[in-house]
Amino acid sequence: MNLAQIILETATKYADKPAIIFEGVTDPQKLPRVWTYRELSLQIQGYAATLQHLGIKKGDRVAVQLPKCIEFLFLHFAILSIGAIALPLNPDYRPEEVGYFLTDSGSSLLVTNRSLYSKVQAELQHLSALQILLTENIPNCPIAEFIP
Repeated sequence: MNLAQIILETATKYADKPAIIFEGVTDPQKLPRVWTYRELSLQIQGYAATLQHLGIKKGDRVAVQLPKCIEFLFLHFAILSIGAIALPLNPDYRPEEVGYFLTDSGSSLLVTNRSLYSKVQAELQHLSALQILLTENIPNCPIAEFIP
């Protein structure tokens, strides 16, 4: 049993209890957002379904390069819940570092945002098997844009 499975199991017992308290990084004046175990479970399951729809399965390597945001956490647990391997990438890596990491790790998917992708896009052109997933507009949609 992995951490994501423990969270999903906990959600059945403590659905309305607070699971995560996340303070906004971009707006310090904003009140912290509290996610219950039910809400967390739904986010994890939604992200996992999206990843599986893209063909991600147990044992696949999924790189995630995002700034500090709640979506990173949802994605991490979603990746674990389907048995894939989560590979976090520092958003401050230079493009050549990202390219090397993705090649060396055998990642089949990179999840990032449009801003970070625009910085590394040229470096990733030689990775024809790598899928790219952009996380724009996530509040309304688990994963908003897929780049084949």
